Amino acid sequence: MYPNVTEVPMEGLIRSSGARQGGPDTQDLLNALGDDSTHSAKSAKRPFLEPLEKLPTVSSVAIAYAYDRSRYDGMGQGTTRVSRSDLDPRRTHITQVDVERHDMAVVWRLSEDWSLRFSLPYQRVEGKSINVLGEKTTTNIDGIGDAYVSARRFFYLSSRHRIGLGLGVSFPTGEVDKIPIGDDEAIPFGAQAGSGTYDLHPSISTVFERGPWEFGARASATVHLGRNSKDYRLGDYYGVRTWATYSISTSLEIEGWLDAYTIGTVDGQRTDDPFVAYPFLPENTGGDFLDAGFSARYIFPSCPYGSRYLEFRTWRPLIEDVNGTQVLRDWGVGVGMGLSF
Repeated sequence: MYPNVTEVPMEGLIRSSGARQGGPDTQDLLNALGDDSTHSAKSAKRPFLEPLEKLPTVSSVAIAYAYDRSRYDGMGQGTTRVSRSDLDPRRTHITQVDVERHDMAVVWRLSEDWSLRFSLPYQRVEGKSINVLGEKTTTNIDGIGDAYVSARRFFYLSSRHRIGLGLGVSFPTGEVDKIPIGDDEAIPFGAQAGSGTYDLHPSISTVFERGPWEFGARASATVHLGRNSKDYRLGDYYGVRTWATYSISTSLEIEGWLDAYTIGTVDGQRTDDPFVAYPFLPENTGGDFLDAGFSARYIFPSCPYGSRYLEFRTWRPLIEDVNGTQVLRDWGVGVGMGLSF
């Protein structure tokens, strides 16, 4: 009865957060913390802002935390919203889903060009549904997601232009067979905390600076390797983010971004049972999406423990072209904070 939240760009869900399936993984969540971002410090004007930015000194360490909440509301087919009367009455229908996600990350800058990152997410999903008898149900499920490590290198650096390459790997530390307390039915793929597979997360990004403005673009992917213990494989994620950041002062900046991404369908666990709820059908996963978001970030001008920031963000989907029949996203909000030593 849930959407595919394990992989989205929370550069879709979080900032992205996104994001539907990425996560990264959940790729989006990781992105929200600044995973493989090419944002960089503008000398003394822009101190450490996000975990994977260029940090102030060699061998510096950064710690970051992000919290994001998103809501899914209503069902859709392709680009069209549909009502219960348009759907198969034998199947359980989703009425609303709320997703909360917490991410902790540690980043170690090894040199001028290299940095390493480790992050671990925790998510909670609450879903409301109604069955063929008109019975309404609320189900909650939570758990630790897949652990994630990555390396990033700037292979081109100049005063106004940077290009970076990143490669991450996530490990199947999240559960894929969790059952809610007091329930005897499994939870579909999308609401499980983990992917159950080892996943690769390559990325390439570029940033241009001009006065108080910064413009950037980032292409990234999540590729799932093999099937998990439940004999399925989540759909791969491929996306591009573009952003523009404006520094209002040395302590305050705002940012707007667009996320365009595609997610493949789940491979495995197909069934012809006409009574199975929509989210249990692999063909009802993945699609093409475009999200827009906005954030405001405050950089504390003086801190005895190093550089630190506080960020607030929000996003909404602009385009959703889903495969099959899926619950649709409505909005997302989040807060992030970081500290470097």
